[in-house]
Formats: sequence, C-alpha cells, structure tokens
Amino acid sequence: MELLDNSAPERKVEPLNLKKEIGKYLRKWPWFLLSIALFYTAAKIYLRYTEPQYFTKTSLKLQEAKGKNATALTDLKNLGVGVSGNDELQGETQIIVSKSILATVAKKLNLGVSFYSVGNIKEIELYNNTSLTGKIIEITNPDSFSSATYTINPINNTTFKLEGSSTVYRFGSPAKFPFGTVQINLKPGTRLSTSIKVVFRSIGNVVAGLENGISVTLPPNKGMLMELSLVGPVPRKSEDILNELSDQYIIDGVNDKNQEAQNTQDFINERLEIIT
Repeated sequence: MELLDNSAPERKVEPLNLKKEIGKYLRKWPWFLLSIALFYTAAKIYLRYTEPQYFTKTSLKLQEAKGKNATALTDLKNLGVGVSGNDELQGETQIIVSKSILATVAKKLNLGVSFYSVGNIKEIELYNNTSLTGKIIEITNPDSFSSATYTINPINNTTFKLEGSSTVYRFGSPAKFPFGTVQINLKPGTRLSTSIKVVFRSIGNVVAGLENGISVTLPPNKGMLMELSLVGPVPRKSEDILNELSDQYIIDGVNDKNQEAQNTQDFINERLEIIT
C-alpha cells in the first residue's frame, strides 16, 4: 500500500526588492503632493474664516437653605423622607439659570444689543471694542419680536443711515426703526469711519441663548461648590456674563432671606396686636 503525500509544495520566498516597492509609490508622487497641497489649503481656509471659540469657567459656593423652610426639610430628612442633600444642590443649579435671573443678567449687561464688524465671509462681535453703544427703548410688538439686524453706515460724527434706507438718524437721539424705538450712541472722543452691523434681540431671545450656552455642574468631592461654564467667541463677554450671573444669584439669595425676615416680623406684629 502506498502512502499519499498530502503536504503542500514549499513556496519559494522571494527577497524583498525595496527599489521596486518604492518605485510603485514614486510613480504616483504628483498625487501625493497634490493631496498635501489641497489639505493644507483647506486647513488654512478653515482657520482663517472660522471664528474661534473660548471656554470660560468660574466656581461659586451654593447657598444653603435658611429659615423655617430649611428646618422643615431637616425634620423630614431625620424621619427618612423628603429630598436628599444632593437633590437640594441640584435644585440650586436650576435656580441659578432660571429665566428671572438670566433676564436680569441680560438687562444689566445690555445683551439685547450687539455690534459686529462687517466682513464678506466672517463677522466678529466687537462687544466693548467699538465706538458705538445702543439700547432698545420700546418694542412695537413685543410678543412677536425676536431679533432684527441692520448695517449702520456713518455719514459724519453726528448722523448715520441704515443700509438700504435713505432716512438720516442722529447719534444719541431716539430713532424709529421698523420693530420699535432704539438709540445709537457714539462714545465721546471717538469716530466711526466704517460700517458696523448691529443686532437687536428681545430679552426672551437672549435668555434662550444663555439657557442653551451656560453649563452648571457639581464637581465631585468639592462640597458646596458648583461650576459655571460658557463657550463663546468673546472671552471678555463670557466672563462678564458668568460674573454677573454669580452676583445675581447671590442677590437673589439675599432677597429671599430678607423676605423670610419680613414674613417673620409681620407674623410677630400680628401676634402682638392680638395680645394687646
């Protein structure tokens, strides 16, 4: 009986020809150079015309509940019912970004009026680095108004026009715009030689933007601290918003305490009147 040899024939290993392998790619070197040039150009264009975003963060100590409400919560916790301490802290993170506090911040910083440099592709918010300031005096239909955008073309140091309009307005005087009455001021000692874009927003529109932009977190192992952060193209504006938000949160807490003290005083006065 013959045994069959099922083993596969040995394959001859050819030595690697580096010159041949490199030659395969060298023949396509124009495409490599073209790809590099295209990606480099795309990166330059992206960096040139994309507005950078900056991350701003601050820390704030949470305010503990005071007064009889806090006592009632403590009693409930001792009985094993009621909200936990963590739930209270989470509640404070919602209070600081409540619509009432954000609306106050928007009004204090006049966030309803923004100025931008006029560009063909990219427009940069000027914030405080502009010779103009503005304010909304009255909105004709506040329920339907959200925002309005105009381009201011200066005529001289006292007057200006809106792009597409022949009406002449004066700096520092109330001006009737399609959505309502506003006032554009030229800062003393400054001149306006180029066109500037101005955007008017309702308080509701500004508050909605702040709600979406501001992040509130409770960092672990940091006790009663919470962190506020905001990403935006103008670091100074983000800092001002977070600082004003912190101030208004503290003021709101002080007002609550004052209200509790007033309620207590009224209660004592009513009891004294009954006794006497």
